[in-house]
Amino acid sequence: MTDDCVLLESLRRAALQRPAAVAVQCADARLTYGGMADALRAFRDKLPPLRGRRVLVMLPDSVVSYLSHLVGFMEGAVVIPLSPQTPGVRLHAICGRVQPHLVVTTELLHLRHAAAFDAIPCARVAADQGDHVFGSLELVGPTPRPLADSPPDDLRMIVF
Repeated sequence: MTDDCVLLESLRRAALQRPAAVAVQCADARLTYGGMADALRAFRDKLPPLRGRRVLVMLPDSVVSYLSHLVGFMEGAVVIPLSPQTPGVRLHAICGRVQPHLVVTTELLHLRHAAAFDAIPCARVAADQGDHVFGSLELVGPTPRPLADSPPDDLRMIVF
């Protein structure tokens, strides 16, 4: 069994056995195992396929940020985590070098870094909203481009 399958199975089991137990907490926002399973499914269903794609995640520390990284790993994406404080010039250089297939960010950060994100599909998410964390996810920008180059199967994160 792969590590991905073990993680998925552990989350499924926890969601069935303890759906009301707190799975993730960040500041005052909490998400139960049952809510997390639903949120991950809802997020995944609203996105293009992620396997092998480079997904840049630029979100403040939050339950949404945690789940965005988790769904990327679970779906086989190469996750590129970036701080919301990353300067625009550096972000533009990183986007040019990495050429992400998708950016997960907030509307405010998307607007602030429009020059860097202009040619990249973006999944804009709202701030933590309890069990409905991805209820307001909005896909904006161009249609995701085809996957031309396939990264190694074991590449899961690029850190700058």
